Amino acid sequence: MVVVSASKSETQLINAPATITVLSSDVIETSPAQNFGDLLRGVPGLNIIQTSARDINITSRASTSTLSNSQLALLDGRSIYLDFFGMILWDFVPTNPEQIKQIEVVRGPASAIWGANALTGVINIITKSPRESPGTTVTLTGGGFGRDAGSLRGEGLGSQWGGNVTHAGAPNDVWSYRVTGGYFKSDAFARPTGFVPGVISGTTCTRVPHPFDSTLLTGCGLYPPDRDPLRPGETAFGNRGTSQPKFEGRLDQELGNGGHLTYSGGYAGTQGLVHTGIGPFSLQSGSSLSFGRVAYAKSGLKVAAFGNFLDGKAPNLLSTDALTGKPLQFNFKTQTYDFEVGNTNVLGGNNIVTYGGNARRNNFDINIAPLAGGRNEFGAYLQDELFFGQFRFSVGGRVDKFGNIDKAVFSPRVTAMFKPEQAHAFRVSYNKAFRAPSAINNYLDVFTVVALFPLAAVDPRLGAATLPIVAHSVGSNVPQIGEPNGHSLKEQQLTAYEAGYTGTFFGKTTLGLAYYINDTSATRRPIPPGVGPFLPSSWRCSPSAASASPRNSRT
Repeated sequence: MVVVSASKSETQLINAPATITVLSSDVIETSPAQNFGDLLRGVPGLNIIQTSARDINITSRASTSTLSNSQLALLDGRSIYLDFFGMILWDFVPTNPEQIKQIEVVRGPASAIWGANALTGVINIITKSPRESPGTTVTLTGGGFGRDAGSLRGEGLGSQWGGNVTHAGAPNDVWSYRVTGGYFKSDAFARPTGFVPGVISGTTCTRVPHPFDSTLLTGCGLYPPDRDPLRPGETAFGNRGTSQPKFEGRLDQELGNGGHLTYSGGYAGTQGLVHTGIGPFSLQSGSSLSFGRVAYAKSGLKVAAFGNFLDGKAPNLLSTDALTGKPLQFNFKTQTYDFEVGNTNVLGGNNIVTYGGNARRNNFDINIAPLAGGRNEFGAYLQDELFFGQFRFSVGGRVDKFGNIDKAVFSPRVTAMFKPEQAHAFRVSYNKAFRAPSAINNYLDVFTVVALFPLAAVDPRLGAATLPIVAHSVGSNVPQIGEPNGHSLKEQQLTAYEAGYTGTFFGKTTLGLAYYINDTSATRRPIPPGVGPFLPSSWRCSPSAASASPRNSRT
């Protein structure tokens, strides 16, 4: 099996300098999965959570949280990682599953080739060319899911249904094309309800330290009811389903000199819940990601340019904007423009050199981060693979310079491989990767109401009047008193050491084993929440999304 995601050049899976799992088209076409989370759930080392009908988060070789930000995802080499927040919205992938050739999952850091944000791994979705899948395909899906628990006990089955239509053709030897459209709809999932236990003694409940962070106390509270609030300020929100229209088109052109041009574009829309540290946001109908891409390939040379255009609106269902007294509104428009060149050369029969680079421009228009503006990114990589009998060595690295990081970042990778037989390989590697701060990390600037203080506690004559307690949550670069220029964040880094084995038996069964150690530094963590009896108690506190530095929350 041939893969490209480990080194940006075609190589046999057995020879890849990183641990890779491949989902073939046969596996994808026969899977009952309704989304990428379910499709990838069986990949070893991937941790996947789904917190609503549309909210999916994936992380390799690490725990997964809402707004997971350490996994890079690509569609035919085009990044679908959203730099403004540092996350992936998996329902913004417009591709019909039947048109996917294979999905390559790099388990482990991959910044040495792919640059920033490939901190814990890469998921590369590779589609078929129009000539590989001619004709018309219609796919209809439907089903139900049990939800006789939690907030929907007694409500019966929930339903999911969708459809995809694809037509591909090749009218002559030069041109081929494919158009595809689809739609998916799902009811809301059930949510936990009731009392979150602590230590009960008689009529007293004592909150207990969280098992993952002893500085946080949890328990002795009620989950928010699964319904719209009955009065302003009530901690309640109704769960949401999702609807997702999609469209994609592709045109391929064969050039007379052996080159190949690909033109593609698409649109994916969604609506539904996104869970965050300050509670759920409701993505409104019309929120979408559109893209256009042009790519040229000839032998080992590849040149590509793409644009991603994101537009969304999402009110928070729990947090109140202290400046307006209304639900915190999250409006975002971003444009990403990327140009990349890469090449592979074979030297002397036992030396493969891969090199290239890219330039990227991000434009941000984010109402909760008004100073974000834009960001330039530049990167260049070089990898040299050497073969000496039963031994293979891969040495390479990449240098990236981001507009929001003071210094350039170097990400090296060194791999040594021993192949006692053609179908068996033992591998040791050293690797470094990084994640760049997001625009939200740098420029978040919001005022939220975290509690209402009863003024009757000061003077009973004030009756039911309350005083809002306001938190000012800011990113690292937002000017503050005493820090007129803010301060820059460092990149989050990961250093990995790995020993692995890959072997093929009977020509069709592949076995992989890996032992690895990941060492992270400069990790950004949320400020411990100050109120709320249960986790995520920060739903009523300052945003963990602003966990860029100790100065994120001011009350």
